[in-house]
Amino acid sequence: MLYDRTKEPLWRCLAERRHVRWTILAIITLVFAAILYPGLMVGEHAYQLGDVVERDIKAPVDFLIEDSEATSANRKAAEDSALTVYDYDTSIAASITGAVAGAFADMRARVEADRARAAEAS
Repeated sequence: MLYDRTKEPLWRCLAERRHVRWTILAIITLVFAAILYPGLMVGEHAYQLGDVVERDIKAPVDFLIEDSEATSANRKAAEDSALTVYDYDTSIAASITGAVAGAFADMRARVEADRARAAEAS
């Protein structure tokens, strides 16, 4: 029962000092960053021929390794599959125009029929 009530708790004393709060915030931030992003702390590995790597290694540039035999075979297949003659159909414009005109005529007839029904009902 000899507890001295005049002394302030340590946490209250630290909370009043601004630099202590900023230091604690910085430490917590660094700890969370180290936990969440373990890939940030990567050392350089010196691999030798025959070593087994821990994870996939990405090349700094893209490499173009062309298989000339497969490329020429694919080009030949593409040439053979392409049509050499263009079929010009003179009647296609008239048939498309007729189909579009017919679609608009059907819609126009339906709208006029709806107007006629509405006029009869009123």
